[in-house]
Amino acid sequence: MWYYELNRQAFGPVSQETIAEEIRAGKILKNTLVWREGWPQWKPLEETELAALVGLPLSGADLLPPSPPATINVPQPKKVKPDSFTKLFWWWFGLNLMVFPFLIVSALSGNQPWTMGLLCVFELPVLAGTVLQYILIYKLWQVVQDGFARTTPGKAVGFMFIPVFSLYWLFVVYFGLARDQEAYIERHFDNSFTASVRKPHPGIALASVISSWVFLIFYFIFIIIVLSQAFMTQITPMELTNALTPNQWVMLIFSFLQLALMDIMFFDFFLTAKSILKAESE
Repeated sequence: MWYYELNRQAFGPVSQETIAEEIRAGKILKNTLVWREGWPQWKPLEETELAALVGLPLSGADLLPPSPPATINVPQPKKVKPDSFTKLFWWWFGLNLMVFPFLIVSALSGNQPWTMGLLCVFELPVLAGTVLQYILIYKLWQVVQDGFARTTPGKAVGFMFIPVFSLYWLFVVYFGLARDQEAYIERHFDNSFTASVRKPHPGIALASVISSWVFLIFYFIFIIIVLSQAFMTQITPMELTNALTPNQWVMLIFSFLQLALMDIMFFDFFLTAKSILKAESE
C-alpha cells in the first residue's frame, strides 16, 4: 500500500491502482512525494517504481531491495468509534419517529387550543432528532475520509444551511455519500475481502433527494393555493386548514412517504458505515 503527499498533508493507505487513477486525473504528478512501509523517507514519484505509471523509466534504486523498516508519522483522519456511532444512530432513529405523530396532530388539530400542548410534546424530540441528524451526517462522512472524499464532514453539514444552494447540496451530501462509500470500499479492501463489506445502494439516496425536491415544489404550490383561497374568500389561512382538503391529504401522505424513504436511506448509510468500521477493526 502507498501513501502520497498533497498540500503538505499525507493521504493513504491506497493501492497502486488508485495511484494510477489519480495520476490520470492529474491529482498526482511525477514530482509528488510518495512513501510505503520500509522506506526511511519520502521520495518523488519519478524516483520510485511508480515512475512507469507516468511513462518514465525505473531508476536503479527501485531495483534494489527496500530499506529496513523505519518509523514515520503519517497523519490519519480521525476515525469514528463503532459503539458511539451505533448509539448515535439509534437515538436519532427513535427521536425521528416522533415526526410522524407530529405531522398527524399538526394536520388534524387546526387552531384548536387543546392541541398546542400535544404539539409541544412532539416538537421537542423532533428538534432534538434534527440536531442528531446533522451530527449523524457528519459522522457518516467522517468514516470515508481518506483524502479522496468529495467533501469534508464540516462542509457536508455546514453547506446545508446555505439558502437555495442547500437544494443542490442535498444531492452532494446524500447521493455523493453513497458513491463515496462505494469508492472507499474499492480503495481499501481487496477483491477477496470486499465481498464481506456491505455496499450502499446509491439509487435509494438518489430517490430520496429527488423526492425531497418534489416535496418542496408541491409544498410551495400548496402554500400558493391556500393564500389564493384566503384572498378570494376573505378567510384566514388558519381557518382554511381547520378541515383537511384533498390537497392537504395529498401533502400529508407525500410527507409520510418522503420521510419513510429518508429513513431507509439513512439505514442504508448506517449499515454500510458500520460494515466498513467493523472490517477496519479486524
